[in-house]
Amino acid sequence: MNNKAFTLIELLIYTAIFAVVGGLMTGILVTVTQVQQRQSSTTEVTGQLNFVMQRLRQLVSESSNIEIDAGVTTSTLKLRMKDPTKDPTCISLVNGVIKLAEGPDLSNPNNCTTTTSDLTSDRVIVDTLNFKKFTQYPGHDTVSIDIQISYNSQNPKSRIQRTLSTAIARVSAATFDSNLLPGSTSYEIGQQGAAWGRIYLNDGSASSPAYTFANNSSLGLFRAGTNILGFSTTGAERMRIDANGNLGIGTTSPTSKLYVDGNLTVTGTKSFEVDYPGDSNKKIVYVALEGPEAGTYIRGTAMCENQEIQIIFPDYFRLVTAQNGLTASLTPRNLFSNLYIKELTNEKLIVGCEPGKPFDYIVFGIRKGYENFKVIRSK
Repeated sequence: MNNKAFTLIELLIYTAIFAVVGGLMTGILVTVTQVQQRQSSTTEVTGQLNFVMQRLRQLVSESSNIEIDAGVTTSTLKLRMKDPTKDPTCISLVNGVIKLAEGPDLSNPNNCTTTTSDLTSDRVIVDTLNFKKFTQYPGHDTVSIDIQISYNSQNPKSRIQRTLSTAIARVSAATFDSNLLPGSTSYEIGQQGAAWGRIYLNDGSASSPAYTFANNSSLGLFRAGTNILGFSTTGAERMRIDANGNLGIGTTSPTSKLYVDGNLTVTGTKSFEVDYPGDSNKKIVYVALEGPEAGTYIRGTAMCENQEIQIIFPDYFRLVTAQNGLTASLTPRNLFSNLYIKELTNEKLIVGCEPGKPFDYIVFGIRKGYENFKVIRSK
């Protein structure tokens, strides 16, 4: 039997061959592993980025209002939602994780709840999340989104990044199922040159007017009836304008253009005017008689009979005229005639006179309830 052994040279050659093959196999295995890791990282980052964008697109599209300042970049997006259990909704970036908060805070319903859920997992890190609101009147508001997500790995070769910039617009008009509250008392509705067309309110009432004020909710305007505008203070109606354009102060049934139930004080004159007949460039203006009392009067013409005549005043005079403070004047119509007052009350006037002679009379009185009218008063 002939046994042959490997020579030293052959052993060296075989060892070199095995080393080269082993190195090639190791390199191939490492490359394949790295490719798989990059593919896995890419898949994870892309999947989470797509999920976040789909969720943001859904929330913004369904929102009633994008409640962030226009033109200002922020890392928190606040949305007002129709569903009261999800109003408001906030999306924010906290320590590399995108957080979603749906619903109001218990202490301040205008803020989002502190209870959050994660839109991204710990397998990725959100490096950047920025929002910016754009107002495109008369179109719906749009929010731009800039986001960058990286794979969470200490291996630089596995740290895949994806960046996306996009914009999402609201679909529906602003509607709310709860109070619409401003973030500051300096905010306004509309602006000069860009006013709203109309504001539609509920009818309200005198005690709870529809148009009122934050610091005085018992003061304001309300619909008192069909085509009737009511004004209230301290929760009670004080004035109204009815369907005929009559203004009533202290009354709910004005029968003239201005009807005041109570005293009326003016610093100027009280006048009326009519057109001047035959001249359209002129008018006649009469001013009301003024004096230091709330006066009443009645006048007329009578014929004396049997040296005396009794004139009975109508109800509309005696019912409003006080008994005290009465005066009368008598004026003969023709030649000189003896006339004198025999009796004067708020019900009648008895005149002594010459038979067959006419005369004029005028009686002045004081309105009942105003007998003690003060002319000089303290300011």
